[in-house]
Amino acid sequence: MNNITNWLLAIIIVLLLGGGVYWIYTNQNPRYTNTNSNTTSDSSTTAATDTKDLPKLSMEINEADHKLGPDDAPVKLVEYADFQCPACKQLSPTFMSMADKFPGQVQFVYRHFPLSYHPLSKDAARIAEGAAEQGKFFEMAEYFFTTSDFTIDSAYEHAASLGLDIDKIKSDVAAGKYDAAIDKDYNSGQESGVAGTPTLYMNGTQLSWEDTTGLENTIKKALGE
Repeated sequence: MNNITNWLLAIIIVLLLGGGVYWIYTNQNPRYTNTNSNTTSDSSTTAATDTKDLPKLSMEINEADHKLGPDDAPVKLVEYADFQCPACKQLSPTFMSMADKFPGQVQFVYRHFPLSYHPLSKDAARIAEGAAEQGKFFEMAEYFFTTSDFTIDSAYEHAASLGLDIDKIKSDVAAGKYDAAIDKDYNSGQESGVAGTPTLYMNGTQLSWEDTTGLENTIKKALGE
């Protein structure tokens, strides 16, 4: 009787351990995580992983976009991001660098998706738009993404160090000059299935989390390399 009881206990323990290992694996592996959430967050793990379900870009690349790389590049990346988003600070500089890493073959496009619970993100977007009018959008974007504790005052100080007319930017920001452009980006992101930042599209289709984090290999595959 004791032997039967011991065997039953051993079987139960093995089953419990196996279930525990499976639970840990499926909850830590993105392929088994429900990443297509409807809740807006600052993690790009909201991207879907099933290619047939990946959302499409609702607004084509246009003259109002902020671009790196040529218009005739065979690979076009469009990022929706928030300047105050921790995940964007980690990933966006890499996304931007693809235009230099694949010269003539990749165009990078930045679009605003300021999240409501990041209190400085929309003001940062406004300042970046003001810098864009003076030819320094990506210089300001780099500042925001590489400065963890920026303030609006420090952003204007950096803009001044770039030789920008900060009085003009401040005046235009106060007048709401850039709000429509930022809202247009944000609305197009929502229409394109953006649920968090950063979210990246390649040639009009949202990239999965795996393809985003392995972006260089994703691009090489698209280029047939």
